[in-house]
Amino acid sequence: MKVESNKTHHYTKADWLKCVRCDKPMPPEFWTRRRGEKEFVYDDEMVSSFPISLHQMSDGITLIFEGGYGMFIDPMSEERQRKYVLDLCHDCMVLLLDFFPKEVRDRFSGGHPAYEDNLPIEERCCVYSWCFSDDTGAHG
Repeated sequence: MKVESNKTHHYTKADWLKCVRCDKPMPPEFWTRRRGEKEFVYDDEMVSSFPISLHQMSDGITLIFEGGYGMFIDPMSEERQRKYVLDLCHDCMVLLLDFFPKEVRDRFSGGHPAYEDNLPIEERCCVYSWCFSDDTGAHG
């Protein structure tokens, strides 16, 4: 990101975070985009009057793992971290959720927009998406 003035922030696709599992670039949620035939088409650059968060990826997720003494992440020495941040794209998050039991997966249903209203669940990108027409109460 390059700040052109106090009020102008210039971003390119090179600024996008990449998924730690598959290395796919992940567009930030507020990046300029338009509807393509099958998916969104993102502009190569974006100029904004406010800084955008690259960690708020469109349909992705940031996972924060924190450990402690005797835990899976044990930061006993000064050079070791106590907290790790992992960014996952949509498809890798779906793969991760599929490993968990139904009770855990159910907490994520209605997790992100399907971007089309009145879209049957079997035609959506995944079972965790929602439409405004859903009667789940969370977004409908």
